[in-house]
Amino acid sequence: MNKYDDIISKDFETAHSGTCTVVSVVNKKKIKVEFKDGFQTECTLHNLRAGSVYNPFHPKIYGIGFMGIGNYQAKMDETIHPYYDAWRGALRRCYDGKFHLKSPTYAGCSVDSRWHNYQTFGEWSDNQVFEKGFKLDKDLLVYGNKVYGPDTCVYLPNELNCIISDRWERGRDLPKGVSKVWNPRMKNKLFVASLQRKTVPNANLGYFETPEEAAEVYRMEKEKYIKERAEFWKDRISVKAYEALMNWVLPK
Repeated sequence: MNKYDDIISKDFETAHSGTCTVVSVVNKKKIKVEFKDGFQTECTLHNLRAGSVYNPFHPKIYGIGFMGIGNYQAKMDETIHPYYDAWRGALRRCYDGKFHLKSPTYAGCSVDSRWHNYQTFGEWSDNQVFEKGFKLDKDLLVYGNKVYGPDTCVYLPNELNCIISDRWERGRDLPKGVSKVWNPRMKNKLFVASLQRKTVPNANLGYFETPEEAAEVYRMEKEKYIKERAEFWKDRISVKAYEALMNWVLPK
């Protein structure tokens, strides 16, 4: 009888992977355990007692994401891998309640189940057009999209990601891109259309008597500007992203 047989079928808590159960024991350096999801691995008695047995399929990232088994790691040369940063960021935006307090528009968003596994996300990312600093975007391909997934996301330069994002406050009584201004000479209120553009230092698009007029000018200039920047980035973004930008229209 193996002197360690008494731990067979016993449960042990781990630091980051939940509970595992001892299945069999060869010796103190070769113990097979099984986690509740069915994943089995071998460990030492020391690691078992220390709680350092690891289940790569345990959803420890915001209770949803797991690392899986494969070549994609969280770090590269002691720094966070950009794929991991993008993946964890998507999970945070969807499943972190504290984040929703600051950015409530992300409440109700989710990550496609295929992307719960970081290895699947990393493989998808390797097949995309990607440069350091690019952002994972869920809004370009599908308007009103709430799901981060391989069919709805693309990588974009931060500049393009910011341009297409709706950064106007919710609940405004004026259209996007339109504000009220006081005209002291005429002693009345006018409406100004404004758009921040990298290629033009002045954001002011003009003054108008009605918000509808101002909104129409903002819409035309915004759509024109996005096409201009799409052409600038054309050779450094995916064909899918470029075509979506060229067909982009300002959401109502």
